Amino acid sequence: MTVPQDPPRQRPGGRVTDPVDLPKEKVGYAMRDLTKLIAAAAGHGTNIGIYAERVLDDPMPWTRMRAVYRLSGLVRCYGPEPVEAACSTSLDLDVVSVTKIVLERARIGRSGVGLGRVVSDLLEREGREFGGEFA
Repeated sequence: MTVPQDPPRQRPGGRVTDPVDLPKEKVGYAMRDLTKLIAAAAGHGTNIGIYAERVLDDPMPWTRMRAVYRLSGLVRCYGPEPVEAACSTSLDLDVVSVTKIVLERARIGRSGVGLGRVVSDLLEREGREFGGEFA
C-alpha cells in the first residue's frame, strides 16, 4: 500500500479512493466498475451477460449492482447452465428481475424443476394474477 506524498485536498466529509490502494480482486467492486461486472457475468454465459447488462441499464446503475451480484450467486449455487437457461427465458419474455428468479427458485427449489421452467411458470402465473398485463 502506498501513501501519496501530497494527498488531494477534500472538503470536510469528502473522500478519495485510489484504486492502487485496494486489493486487486476488490477494485471492480469498490470502484463500481460496471464493465468488469458485466464481463464477469458474460464469462458464465452469453445470456447471463446480456441479462446483467439489461439489469444495469438504469440512470443510476450502481443501485442495481447488487442484483447482478445475486445473479452471480445463482451461478455459484446452481451452476452456469440452469442460470443461462433462466436468463435466456427471461430475455425472451422481456422480464429483467433477478429477485423473481431467486424467490421462485427458493419456493420450489427441491422439486428438481429447471430454473428456466421456474421463470416460465412465474410469468404465466403473473399474467393470470394481473389480468394478462404480463402475458
